[in-house]
Amino acid sequence: MNTIHNKIDKNEEKETSVILIGMNISNQLRKKANRKEIKIKIIGKEIPDLIKICKRCRKAYDSKYLLCSFCDSKKILEIITLKYP
Repeated sequence: MNTIHNKIDKNEEKETSVILIGMNISNQLRKKANRKEIKIKIIGKEIPDLIKICKRCRKAYDSKYLLCSFCDSKKILEIITLKYP
């Protein structure tokens, strides 16, 4: 958290967006993040826990969809889980 805060302080002229992504985030960390206006995303809730990589456009999309959300291709390069092993 301090590293992120220091980088934001040094870059006062530009707007900075920070998002914490994780499976579980403590209430204490959530409160600190809210005070510093850091967004929190939970895998499996706001972020899919299983994603597909499109073979045509190479973009990631939620694995529950049959077609790529970006180019409507059915071809998959890889399926990746974001869950802990």
